[in-house]
Amino acid sequence: MSAKKIVICILCGGSGTRLWPLSNKTVPKQFISLGEKGSFLQETLRRTTLLMNQYKNEGYEVFEPLLVMHNNYKLPSELSQYESNILYEDHANDTAVAILKAVSYVKKYGDTNILILPADHYIFNVDNFVTDIITGSILLTDNNIILYGITPSSPDTKYGYIIPNNDEISFKEKPDLELAIELLNQNALWNAGIFLANNGLLYKLLVESPYNLLDWIDNPREGKAASFDVAVLQKFSNIKLFKSNNWGWSDIGSWSSFTEIPEIKDELSNHISRDCDNIKTINRSSMNIITIGCKDLYIVAHDNNLLIMCSKNDHNNNLKDIVTKYGL
Repeated sequence: MSAKKIVICILCGGSGTRLWPLSNKTVPKQFISLGEKGSFLQETLRRTTLLMNQYKNEGYEVFEPLLVMHNNYKLPSELSQYESNILYEDHANDTAVAILKAVSYVKKYGDTNILILPADHYIFNVDNFVTDIITGSILLTDNNIILYGITPSSPDTKYGYIIPNNDEISFKEKPDLELAIELLNQNALWNAGIFLANNGLLYKLLVESPYNLLDWIDNPREGKAASFDVAVLQKFSNIKLFKSNNWGWSDIGSWSSFTEIPEIKDELSNHISRDCDNIKTINRSSMNIITIGCKDLYIVAHDNNLLIMCSKNDHNNNLKDIVTKYGL
């Protein structure tokens, strides 16, 4: 049994280029509005509060949540109470460096566990999520990692997969469709990047990894270091895989998944249309949008930017490349 002390760390470093123009250089994906629910980050913090309360009910000592965020991003005013909870990064060096920064900070709490959550995911069945996280905590020791896997709803090629094999697991990042179907037949799970571990163990694994991660913190610079999956998960053998129970989870990495969010579906008819079919429009601008004789499009207007993208094929990487190339 690991120590009954817990810190929840929320990784807020994503840019969400595939959701341009709602997600952009100043308003990243985690700050996108979901209507009355607020932003992705607000929803993550609400789930965090529920988790903290449940951990307290289970007899844990619970510390304030910790957010790791690029210093280009600023919390919106409605989240200003979390300003003192932020560890700012000068550069986006990927998840291993961000997590090392967090676990280095959390060492001051002594023998403590840390739960890592991404800031920009959508979870429909929050009660199931909270129950599973707490239940998985029972399996935690000082020497293992609890990795929460998502039961796939389809052979999606946009996600990483966790492949169970008796007491061992392996990983496959974004397979093609044929392989994704095969992985589902092997009872593989989606990798949501949600895991729980003893903080001291994580620090040791990160510092002793072959990727010289401490140097990225001691000598801050641009560039991509190893991801946490590469630096730790693909090399560490004592991982307990916990299968989620109907969370209704999505990492919302494309317009197809974004427009399926219940709160967004009510927003998809805000334009004037004639003789059109399968046009999904999000208009968060002052402009009028008229479509005539069109089909199979995403139309997204925000401030002075407009995206018109065919919805029949996967153009998400093209969008990411354009946004990155032109610094949009």
